[in-house]
Amino acid sequence: DARTLDTLHRFLNDFYPEGYYQIYFTQNHDENTWTGTEKDLYGPAAEAFNVLMYTWQGLPMLYNGQEAGLSQRLKFFEKDPIHWKNYEKTPFFQILSDLKHSNRALLAGKSGGALVKIATNDDEHVYAFSREKDEDRVMVVLNLSPKNRNVTLQPESNWQGAYINLFGNSTVQVTRELNLSLKPWEYLVLTNK
Repeated sequence: DARTLDTLHRFLNDFYPEGYYQIYFTQNHDENTWTGTEKDLYGPAAEAFNVLMYTWQGLPMLYNGQEAGLSQRLKFFEKDPIHWKNYEKTPFFQILSDLKHSNRALLAGKSGGALVKIATNDDEHVYAFSREKDEDRVMVVLNLSPKNRNVTLQPESNWQGAYINLFGNSTVQVTRELNLSLKPWEYLVLTNK
């Protein structure tokens, strides 16, 4: 249920001091070794959760090999080299990293923009939020379900206008009621620069 992210967001903001730097990841050495690879843990949802990792408040941690589609569990107490392949995920992570570094809304702690939840008619399955800092803006919409979703977002009125679709090489016109059709695990990242 995508609404659990609201619960987590409230908990983190109450538990940690203002301006904390939380690190988010979908893989690390412990997870990979003991729990499973990113594909084992997230399957087709992996990209959506990596988008969340890069755009939510905090810092993303990219685990060694994710950019090459690491598909093996690494041994914990022995040397176990990563078998580098064709770096299939590099363009995806490069786009997210470039946005993270160029858009002040996505900076961590007090330097970045506050995360503001965007109401939808399907909050159970679709998580949407915006962040803004010094006129830099990012809006993120994530279908966190294995089914197609037709969703209506209700962003704040000051967000109306044209935005760059980071992964679609297109422009999206944000309106007071934005209707979207999202495929399973599909995400939309909009930015004003």
